[in-house]
Amino acid sequence: MAVDVGNNCSQAQIKDDAGVSDLAWCLMDSLAAPLVAVNMDQKIFYLNQAAEGFLGNTFSSAVGKHWGEVIRLFHEDQPVDSVTQDDSVLPESLPKHGLWYLMQHDDGRMIPVRLSIAYTRRSPDVNPSGMSIVIHEVGAIKRAVDQLNHQSTHDGLTGIVNRREIEKRIERLLNKSKQSGQAHALLFLDLDGFKLINDAYGHQAGDEVLRQVVKLFNSIVRERDTVARYGGDEFMLLLEHCSMQDAVAAARMLRATLREYALSWQGREIEIDVSIGVVAVDYRYGDLASVITKADEACYRAKRSCRTKIFTVPPAGDL
Repeated sequence: MAVDVGNNCSQAQIKDDAGVSDLAWCLMDSLAAPLVAVNMDQKIFYLNQAAEGFLGNTFSSAVGKHWGEVIRLFHEDQPVDSVTQDDSVLPESLPKHGLWYLMQHDDGRMIPVRLSIAYTRRSPDVNPSGMSIVIHEVGAIKRAVDQLNHQSTHDGLTGIVNRREIEKRIERLLNKSKQSGQAHALLFLDLDGFKLINDAYGHQAGDEVLRQVVKLFNSIVRERDTVARYGGDEFMLLLEHCSMQDAVAAARMLRATLREYALSWQGREIEIDVSIGVVAVDYRYGDLASVITKADEACYRAKRSCRTKIFTVPPAGDL
């Protein structure tokens, strides 16, 4: 029997129609987590006291509404469409179990939540009479997970992408280059004289110089590009949709800007240079390891050059 949620139905009548025992109602009311029950028409026929407080809706204002009007969900900044062509098909219209969403509160706040959804039946051998939706606020958990994810992909000292993440991004561009033929480029950079800074002023000075260098790099590259710390005083710049000619021009500009930039430590001006290897991110070179090896070798060749400090490896088709 469907639960009647007509305008003239009282809370007591709705509970009677649902066929749920008084003990079950008491248990649901006492739950700390917000719980919303919907019938097979996807209309709310019950919400517990925690849900009233969390959603900012009273029992009387929520009952009879489509659940999507009360639980307004967003996923990746897009509203979750809770309505299907056939409103009786609950599993297709309800969000996936256990996924995280943003829920828009009545006051406009966006709250991270996770939903637990289950069919409700009067007995195991009958068809479902509706579904229960339990809302878990996961703001603190999500912040912790986001922080852990950030730590696993970013350098702790400079805040930029780390070796593990830049290698993933290079590999993605290699796959894209195979599909589209689009040109990309990788700059492998090694700071010249950095060890002398550590020896002369200490590691705190060296750390500060690295942070200043990264700030400079970030101010030069485009938003779509990636600046990464590969290790020690080695960096990578991944330039998307960039020809070798433009990559070499970017390397020259970057080196000139760094040499002119006034790096400082405790009032002392510090001069530093950089050697740069430039290589095309081209699937014809082979796999990720091959591209990185070529970039590393190009940087080594650049470091041995007393004049230009920039060495390029031509696109694979020109080799």
